[in-house]
Amino acid sequence: MEGLLLCAKMLYLDTEFLCLSRPYPITHVASRLGEVLQAFVAGSYPSPGPILIEFGHRTMALGRKRMSTMTGRNAFLYVKGKFGLLNASTPNRPLHRKTSNHYLSVKTNSILRRMQYVLFAFDGAVYDHLDTPEHYSLELDMSSSPAKKMTYARLGNSGLKVSKIILGTMQYGSPEWQPWVLGDEDEAIKHIETAYNAGIQTFDTADVYSNGLSEVILGKAIKKLHLPRDEIVVMTKCFGVVGKTASENLIATRADPDANGYVNQYGLSRKHIFAAVKNSLKRLQLDYVDVLQCHRFDPDTPIPEVMQALHDVVQAGYVRYIGMSSCWAWQFHAMQNYAINNKLTPFISMQNHHNLVYREEEREMFPTLKYFGVGAIPWSPLARGLLTRPLDVQTTRGSSDWFIGKYTAALGTEEIIKRIEQISTKKNISMAQVAVAWSLAKEGVTASIVGTTSLRNLEDIIAGTHVVLDAEEMKFLEEPYKPTEVIGHM
Repeated sequence: MEGLLLCAKMLYLDTEFLCLSRPYPITHVASRLGEVLQAFVAGSYPSPGPILIEFGHRTMALGRKRMSTMTGRNAFLYVKGKFGLLNASTPNRPLHRKTSNHYLSVKTNSILRRMQYVLFAFDGAVYDHLDTPEHYSLELDMSSSPAKKMTYARLGNSGLKVSKIILGTMQYGSPEWQPWVLGDEDEAIKHIETAYNAGIQTFDTADVYSNGLSEVILGKAIKKLHLPRDEIVVMTKCFGVVGKTASENLIATRADPDANGYVNQYGLSRKHIFAAVKNSLKRLQLDYVDVLQCHRFDPDTPIPEVMQALHDVVQAGYVRYIGMSSCWAWQFHAMQNYAINNKLTPFISMQNHHNLVYREEEREMFPTLKYFGVGAIPWSPLARGLLTRPLDVQTTRGSSDWFIGKYTAALGTEEIIKRIEQISTKKNISMAQVAVAWSLAKEGVTASIVGTTSLRNLEDIIAGTHVVLDAEEMKFLEEPYKPTEVIGHM
């Protein structure tokens, strides 16, 4: 019991009010609680107000407002010292299922490990001391960390394991590049930390995202958070123009690279592949990337040159594996065949465009990937956020991302979104979780790449890995789909 102190009194702190919805309690406020508790111990709160943490309902609060509605539901456990796995049981009054191990998970591990003071709460009365073993049985295990809840799968026929959710980082960088991009670097690093603590060990980026700034932020996060290089998988891409200024975006403007001073600085020529890889490694502050992906097919460079250059960056130690992104099935087939027939490094992955409102990849690309034993890791499984909310709800990205208009123009989109909402209501989960669960359930999909500018949404999406849709629900979601134009290849 040493090092544990059950607080009999309410802690009188400031009156700041914080409200969170159910899936995100400790992760969201652990840092804040650490600051509050340290300040309390130091005696630096002259204007007190009560602190309350409620796990049994859908809110957590700091302040007076919720205190009047609570009468002895929570016991406060104050833990001083190192963080370990805390197991609690109450024989006479079992813990509420929502307050048990779901919340004391590895999500909190990295945050709590750095805190001197930690506060937990359990359902039940507030006890004056710990000399009541009939009420609480406590064990502090300092030898191990909690197991992560994420699941992992081998990418295609390779030996490389990736998390079922891959964190995409296109949204981290500069709003000058795209208005919906999160420009707060510290917040982006918090996202990456949250993802890793939830078990996501695979991160996808590209040199063109915010003209390299996305790679820079990911590299800083890896260093700052001390993410173990032997465990994590870093994926990047090359093909497009990396602009010289934050606001330059030749992808969106379709400007001619040669006419804008970017001769030989795009495409899949041997010269550009080597230059792009070395520049990415500098930005990422890494010695190698795990998977180098061709962002698009290059019609101007012969396939033999492309595949030989990709093989050579692997042989040089800059890259461990190679993958392809959106292209026609025949193009992928030709590239993969050349590599196999000439004993070069083959692709292990295809990052293709696939979600409930865009399924054209199922015609030819998915059968091709199955034939070659290549894993699909779809981008935009949430259709740029369109599948996470009713159509009449608008967001910053929804109103500024030109790509979303391609989805809404397609026949069947409106009905599909309505059905996602119906399933989410029926299962009492979010629409995002329904869309992610559908993506992960599709044959040939190894993992789904997701990204968001909201920490709350990220945690919600991660929970989608544990959602199971039955055959009837899958059919119900897929029925309204209508064939549409191919989008995303270029």
